[in-house]
Amino acid sequence: MKSTFHLVVALVVLASYLCPVTAHATTTPVIVSSATTVNYVGSIIGSTVTNYNQAAYNLTLPNPNTTIWSNPIGTSTWISFEPNTQPGGTLVANGYYVYVTNAFTVTAGENFELEVLADDTTAIQLSNSGGAYLVPPQTSTTCTTGAVTPDCVTDSIYYFTAAAFGVTSGSAQETIGFGVNVDSSTGSGAEGLDFELYDPTPSPEPSSLLLLATGIAGAMGAAYRRVRA
Repeated sequence: MKSTFHLVVALVVLASYLCPVTAHATTTPVIVSSATTVNYVGSIIGSTVTNYNQAAYNLTLPNPNTTIWSNPIGTSTWISFEPNTQPGGTLVANGYYVYVTNAFTVTAGENFELEVLADDTTAIQLSNSGGAYLVPPQTSTTCTTGAVTPDCVTDSIYYFTAAAFGVTSGSAQETIGFGVNVDSSTGSGAEGLDFELYDPTPSPEPSSLLLLATGIAGAMGAAYRRVRA
């Protein structure tokens, strides 16, 4: 019993050294919107389909930012198929503008949280989902009032698991597609997409691990004293 107690105490000291109580768990995004993580696939304007395969462009919001678009989510960046399509910039024709992320690893059992902003709105489709939309194609003539989410003012949040990608065992490389719909009453408008995908499963904080180890050491100490008595 004595040697076991000393072992637990040693583990507590080691945990104190490796895991300071001031540390906090952090969440690293799986993928965020940027010119290096998203490709522009093409557009559907009326009955005309145009195919592209090019990197997206980062957009710079007005400074100070207007209330038309919210600031980017987390470490993401507003993107578009061409520069300067943010509010006050170049207007684009009504239609659908399609983007696809770079591939990323999805592991069975993994949980995901997707936050999205778009002007006007956007459909969202997960790869290997059998054609099912996470968010179906939508229409809205304005982004700031009366829009069907996700819009450009309030980020919409979606929760799903690896099974939504069709990954039920092992792991696979997957993508997410976005169909941004510009549906201005004037026939043209601003256009952009912003998103962040991450696994919301919390990791044990070092302080929690230290507290657990301390509790175990205390219990072992009490047991040791009872044995000696």
